[in-house]
Amino acid sequence: MASVPNKILISSQHDDVRLDNFLSKEFLLPKNLIYKEIRKGNIKVNKKKKKYSYRLKSNDEISIYGNYEFDIIEQKPIPKSYIKKFNDAIIFKDQNYIVLNKWAGISSQSGTKVDISIDDIASQISFDNKKLHLVHRLDKDTSGLLILALDIKTSRFFLDVFSSQKIKKTYFAIVQNKEKMKTRGTINIPIFDKEKKLEAKTNYKLEKKISNSLSYVRLNPKTGRKHQLRIHCSESNFPILGDKKYFHKDMHNKLREKKLFLHAGEIEFIGPNKKLVKYNADLPDHFQKYLEKIS
Repeated sequence: MASVPNKILISSQHDDVRLDNFLSKEFLLPKNLIYKEIRKGNIKVNKKKKKYSYRLKSNDEISIYGNYEFDIIEQKPIPKSYIKKFNDAIIFKDQNYIVLNKWAGISSQSGTKVDISIDDIASQISFDNKKLHLVHRLDKDTSGLLILALDIKTSRFFLDVFSSQKIKKTYFAIVQNKEKMKTRGTINIPIFDKEKKLEAKTNYKLEKKISNSLSYVRLNPKTGRKHQLRIHCSESNFPILGDKKYFHKDMHNKLREKKLFLHAGEIEFIGPNKKLVKYNADLPDHFQKYLEKIS
């Protein structure tokens, strides 16, 4: 048995780290135990209940109530095949950050129903003795460009870039369209998150007509809401192929694809070196094979 301090003061080194990830990595606590104790109110931040996904700030104080002890367990080893897949997916690396072409089917971060995530793999990899920091997320079934910072300063830089919309993101998708699509358009449909009505905007362009009911489209989100592209496409009567959450029942029976056809293919921004950079990620195999099959 090993005791965990009753009070933990957060330093700048752990600024913007998720609460569950901090407790897991710093004290090797099992995630399921962390989630349970947070739900019960036995773990608080600044004497208030927070979600496990809460991002810590400098001088936050974590309180652990009850004076109990945790069974400290060793960090779960990541299979070498995942480490190799991660390294093979890197399309850019410098002293500040790496850019990954994330494969579909793996979550960006850990959770109650997540076995292995990109963040888990990254925690066991270092470059020049620097730890990787996830600065944004992609849905589990979405493939494409994912940025990980190599230090806290760069992590903060990207948090500002994403939060202030200083980055141009381009996604590609195959959608099922009930009716004829316009060549291009803008979707302005609010998205509700925890009963809050949030403004959301997406520009789209028809890249290629595949068949009478399928189209290949380019999507440029102007806001960053949860599931924004999937919701916007569904609400605009062209749901993304393979989307099991936002599909249309009358279309779902015709084409049952196991994988989601949504790919974060391009990003463009002013980097830490003050220069404009642009990265592109090839479409995943399931995407390319499907396009070839139906062309």
